[in-house]
Amino acid sequence: ATTGDAQILNKPTLSTVAISGNYSDLTGSPSTITEAERSTLSNLLHSVDSLSCTWQKYHGHVYKLILIGDQCWFAENLQSDRYANGDEIPGDLNGTDWINTTSGAQAVYGEGLSNCEGNCDEIANLAKYGRLYNWYAVVDSRGLCPGGWHVPSDEEITDLTNFIGGEPSGAPVLKSSPSDTPSWEGTNTTGFSALPGGNRHGANGDFYFGDQYGYWWSSSPNGLSNSWYRLLISGLDDVLRGSFDQGYGFSVRCVRD
Repeated sequence: ATTGDAQILNKPTLSTVAISGNYSDLTGSPSTITEAERSTLSNLLHSVDSLSCTWQKYHGHVYKLILIGDQCWFAENLQSDRYANGDEIPGDLNGTDWINTTSGAQAVYGEGLSNCEGNCDEIANLAKYGRLYNWYAVVDSRGLCPGGWHVPSDEEITDLTNFIGGEPSGAPVLKSSPSDTPSWEGTNTTGFSALPGGNRHGANGDFYFGDQYGYWWSSSPNGLSNSWYRLLISGLDDVLRGSFDQGYGFSVRCVRD
């Protein structure tokens, strides 16, 4: 099936089953199972999910996927300049337009005439880091992620960090490793392949912390004008949770419904 140009080529055919202690979910008739049998069945279902979590084509780009726990994630940052329905997401905004818009917008780190820290080669940054989106694009009803996918809630990102052992000291397993291409400083044992794409400031439209900090939006607001995000920083092992003004431009990952 297709949604716009999103091709849902890897939707699992076997749905996730709640392992409740009997086979009734699978067979319709109750049959108590042992802990060992439950573990075997759970591992089997996880293997099926893993086989279905490989790649996703969206608006002409093929994204690598990774299964972490029971969540299937994009293993790279979103880079689309269109919503799921094909409408363009406004881009190439100057600093004044960026800070004044209350509609969805996207940017590439270093584009245009706005001030920029670090590597400001927008062509290289698009390929490496994807695009930066304000939060209005994240929650636009036209959808930022392809059909069958969504921008994760704050709770879903917490599920991810809980699975890897918690936010303190959790960053290395999410960060790309020195042997990855593109590389960072982590171990990347999860395959999440996080990279430091920087941000576009919500108060002046300038670009900051490229190649140093990686920010990712959640879809969860915190009050009227702020929303929750996660931050990874070069040289720091913690996953940081905070909220910023919705006009900031951050990276986005998609997670499967």
